[in-house]
Amino acid sequence: MSFTFEWDDYWIIIGRTTADVEAKHAEVKQEDRDRIMAQEMQKEEEEKAARNTEARLRASIADLSAENGDWDVTGVWKITCPEFHDENFIGHEKMELRIYRVSGTKVSQMFAKFDFGIVKGWLRFEDPAAQNLPTISVGQKRKRRAWDSFLIPLDTKPSPARPTWNYRWRGRGAGGDGYMEHFSDEYLSSMTFSGKGGCTLSGTFDSDFLECEFTGVKLQMVNPVEGSGIAIDDQWGYLYDSNYLGSP
Repeated sequence: MSFTFEWDDYWIIIGRTTADVEAKHAEVKQEDRDRIMAQEMQKEEEEKAARNTEARLRASIADLSAENGDWDVTGVWKITCPEFHDENFIGHEKMELRIYRVSGTKVSQMFAKFDFGIVKGWLRFEDPAAQNLPTISVGQKRKRRAWDSFLIPLDTKPSPARPTWNYRWRGRGAGGDGYMEHFSDEYLSSMTFSGKGGCTLSGTFDSDFLECEFTGVKLQMVNPVEGSGIAIDDQWGYLYDSNYLGSP
């Protein structure tokens, strides 16, 4: 006597009696449950090990970021955003942010390269003092004001007293290789740093196709030389107009 059972695979069980077949059926089902349970336990152990490794890494990075008593938010950040991790965005689960700060003789700039899967580009943090400036009507003066807001005093940095920073972004959609998001820098978004060394953050991302909240943890330092080699004004200009000729 034989029965055919349809599970993940097709099984044909042959036995002399119905009892023999049913006994073998039960044995095979138990083996299958044991196999699935073993796989789940292995996956849980691997995820636990990964979480423990990341926790140790985060603690080490936080120590380095708070080494001088200040916050150092520059570095590589792991970003999590529920909207971007939705099943509709399969393949775009990994999100990263690389924050740089470059200082001149009088002012500095803080900016970041971001990859949020469905959109990637550059963002620039504004001087917190720019929030208190009056609005200027459209025109060159407005453009000048917008660019000046990216110039940050040397002694103005993220800190427990100044944890929230506004930013503007420019980028391309569809994985960063598709259409340009024109006028995206008209949206004012923000990030709030917290924790030891300022190594955790929460923020908002605003655009005409998506508004969401995200969180982040710093997992790696960056060499200051890396940031100094980035011509952020040029990167910013390219994402404004493919025929960029140097205007902000």
